[in-house]
Amino acid sequence: MNLYELLCEELDQHMIISVDDCNEDSYEVDLPNGETVSCSDLAGELYPVFSNNGIRIMSNENPFSVLVNLDGKVVGGIVTSHDLEDDEDFDMNPYGTTNFSIVVDPSARKSPWAYKLIKHLIRNIPRGDIKGQVINPAIIPLLRMSGFEQLTQDGSPHGVIFVLDRTGTTKQSLQKADEDWRLDN
Repeated sequence: MNLYELLCEELDQHMIISVDDCNEDSYEVDLPNGETVSCSDLAGELYPVFSNNGIRIMSNENPFSVLVNLDGKVVGGIVTSHDLEDDEDFDMNPYGTTNFSIVVDPSARKSPWAYKLIKHLIRNIPRGDIKGQVINPAIIPLLRMSGFEQLTQDGSPHGVIFVLDRTGTTKQSLQKADEDWRLDN
């Protein structure tokens, strides 16, 4: 455990709750403030956190995990979507690529919660590649610390993309798409 992870454990004033499998309203979660809330309600509270921070959740993205403070308020989280590889890359990456977006409300940004959310995502997506587009450059050191590699630069048609490339296919396909775009423009 590195020093940053140790600091994360000591600042345990929030709670990360997985909401990716909460299709039923009966799935309830006990919050730090003693309340019990349905998992689907928590997932729904994530949408305004994203929009209040200037990030639009795409129609193919679904809530994956939420960050809840001691008062039971959702102050961050991750949404994901999933891409399966085409036939020629399927053998190299049969699990596809999980795309993610992350947000932490400014009220919780001075603590290591973005890092903990990223580590939670990695632990809970054990196979396939994980890819995220960077909007806020402050997250770049956390992605690098978590093993992500920067694939594209500012000015790319894809934006600034970081990937935890477990199979090599995401890196190859993005580099090819980026090269094709540069040749066309």
